[in-house]
Amino acid sequence: MKFCWRRAVFSGALALFVLGLAGCEQQQTRFNLLVSTEEPANTIAEALAPMLDEAGLALLVEERKTPSDVLAAMAEGLADLAIVEESASTRSRLRTVMPLYPSVLHALHSQSYAPRNFGELVRGRKVYAGPAGSAARRLLADLGSDFGLSTRDYTLLDDPWSVEPEAYFIFGGLLAPESVAALASYRLFSFGDPQQLGAGTVAEGIALKHRGKRVFVLPASIYGELNPEPILTIATRTVLLA
Repeated sequence: MKFCWRRAVFSGALALFVLGLAGCEQQQTRFNLLVSTEEPANTIAEALAPMLDEAGLALLVEERKTPSDVLAAMAEGLADLAIVEESASTRSRLRTVMPLYPSVLHALHSQSYAPRNFGELVRGRKVYAGPAGSAARRLLADLGSDFGLSTRDYTLLDDPWSVEPEAYFIFGGLLAPESVAALASYRLFSFGDPQQLGAGTVAEGIALKHRGKRVFVLPASIYGELNPEPILTIATRTVLLA
């Protein structure tokens, strides 16, 4: 699925950081930036490269298949910078330079069923939760443990094209109009009633227990029929690592 982003803002922030880094390290004019194939990090990196080229700096953008691959390469010293979710970045020798943008959890289910809780959302279902090593997959597994489920209780899909998912569990920005149209047969799942915020909703419990997570409310009808009511969900930050 594609997401809408204010790419110029993010690219500008990255450009300022790398320009500052180059000023501190007079010899270095080439930087390697690693991203996974997930949107929008790869698109942001592609937009940033020509901006730095005009300043006499070369940015080599490399993709890895999964966020785990990005972190493994960074840990081995194969790149200068990386863009990953904050919850994935807890490794020695890696430092968070700056937050870039929030990633919102979109938990969607087919209209063929109406889950009342997380267990009913995924139990016995075909679920797409992003690529291996993604923040969504990790959170899905963690929540499964919290709610007494194992990976045997649902089918985790490698992609959403070969087999049609019954549920999506993915982090990203606001859905682009074409993605909303493509998901017309789905509905967003809410981790509690937004009107009960502060009273111990499931979303608040998740944010309290899991590092780097916070409660996020999607306004009613922001995606038309996908969410006629406000949706209580979770967000994390995507950060620039060095």
